[in-house]
Amino acid sequence: MTALAFVVAGIAFFMWTYWAYSNAESLSTELEFSPGWAIGSWFIPILTLWRPYQIMSEIWRASMADP
Repeated sequence: MTALAFVVAGIAFFMWTYWAYSNAESLSTELEFSPGWAIGSWFIPILTLWRPYQIMSEIWRASMADP
């Protein structure tokens, strides 16, 4: 049962990340990556050490930008 909750939470997190990055694209034109990379960067072994942080930072900066 705990494993199922873990999987469901992971899927929800990845869905949130995808939609947050998609929405960030409408707020800012200075994004480096695509929404697909927002998810895919978690699954590439060495890249997962820094790329998810970069993507979350871009979401943060785009959401804090003045309209």
